[in-house]
Amino acid sequence: MEIKAKFEENLNLCGVKENQTIVLGVSGGADSVTMLDLFLKSELKLNLIVAHMNHGLRTEADKDEKLVKFIADKNNLEFVSKKITPPKSGNLEEELRIKRREFLLEVSESNKAQFVGLAHNANDQAETFFLNTLRGSGPAGLGAMRMLDANLLRPLLNFERTEIVEYAEGNHLAWHEDESNNDTKFKRNYLRHKVFPLLSEVNPSWLEAIFRTTHLQREIDDYLKSEAEKYLTEPFDANNIQGLKRPVLFEVLGLLYEKAKGDRKDLTLQNLSDLEALISSTSGTKSLALPNNIVATRRYNHLDFMLKMKYNNYSSVVLDKLDVGENNFSSWKVIAERIEISEFRANSRYSIAVDPETLPKLKVRNWKTGDRISPFGMNGSKKLQDLFVDAKIDKDKRNNWPIFQLGKEIIWVPRLALSRNFVLKKSPTIKLTIEETI
Repeated sequence: MEIKAKFEENLNLCGVKENQTIVLGVSGGADSVTMLDLFLKSELKLNLIVAHMNHGLRTEADKDEKLVKFIADKNNLEFVSKKITPPKSGNLEEELRIKRREFLLEVSESNKAQFVGLAHNANDQAETFFLNTLRGSGPAGLGAMRMLDANLLRPLLNFERTEIVEYAEGNHLAWHEDESNNDTKFKRNYLRHKVFPLLSEVNPSWLEAIFRTTHLQREIDDYLKSEAEKYLTEPFDANNIQGLKRPVLFEVLGLLYEKAKGDRKDLTLQNLSDLEALISSTSGTKSLALPNNIVATRRYNHLDFMLKMKYNNYSSVVLDKLDVGENNFSSWKVIAERIEISEFRANSRYSIAVDPETLPKLKVRNWKTGDRISPFGMNGSKKLQDLFVDAKIDKDKRNNWPIFQLGKEIIWVPRLALSRNFVLKKSPTIKLTIEETI
């Protein structure tokens, strides 16, 4: 298929419509300059914005920016650029990728764009596939990049680099070659210059074969996600996934990790195997350290994923006064909302109602050893520690559990107990509920 027709077909498959706004990430290399040219020649009338990030890594970086600005001005397109100071430590490639993505999304959001256009091609796709394979990824990683991922649009993803360069040369486009692309200390460049030529000797059509494989892996990933989402209940019960086959089980665990981290890029098959062992264990509370400072903790039949800094955070904060609205307490939110008297039914373990005079007298604090409450439905009092044990709430969570106190009396342990000594003297018009924020 002729390159322009293939490009138009990709736009159609991704749902690009007439008069939509697209922010194009243009570095000045052959790939992004070709993408920009194809967008300019598209049959669709689109509002194009050219965005360029100057990484400041090379002496030619300023020349790249001037070239991209020249092309944008020549075609009467809006041009947005940002110059950054490159990080001095860490994974340079990854850090720059994140900064570039953040910049493009900021430009997209400020211009209410429907898409962000990225110039990744089939060779980039193969590099991503092999890097993920070597890291031990599952179907999501082996699927590599998607042509449309949320609002990220990659209309050159099924274009080989050779045909992109041929198009750029045939249409007399100006671009700059990034000399750092030849530095094999970077993993992608090592694959590109050392490994891929060898694959061509084994199978001249290896790139097409990899593209088919990644496409199939994405279909598998989509199916597994749809199956796994059926098991994502709140709170999550690890017993419900004990008998699952590993592909679905691993997808459930991957989604839980992704919910805590935001993505699962660094989660490996070994991590998933370790998680499988964690939920199969019959010992007491047990935790597992995962990439990016995420900790998975199985408490009885519950499985939680959270940032380590939050998991280990013991708060001694005391709320001496509650206000109408949202009140933050450690990893909880106390919500005080006004209600009509007719809406009040009865106080319970899950919500209580008070009058406006009582609200500011309430204090919210942490549990302390020796705390007791006189629960409805029983004589005498009961240790809060026994309440937590009965409810299978482990020590880490109970340390930050909100305890409501009026005077010297503990009147409410949310979700666990309400004091029988908490007697309403006036009509309640403020309802209190709580929510966990992590």
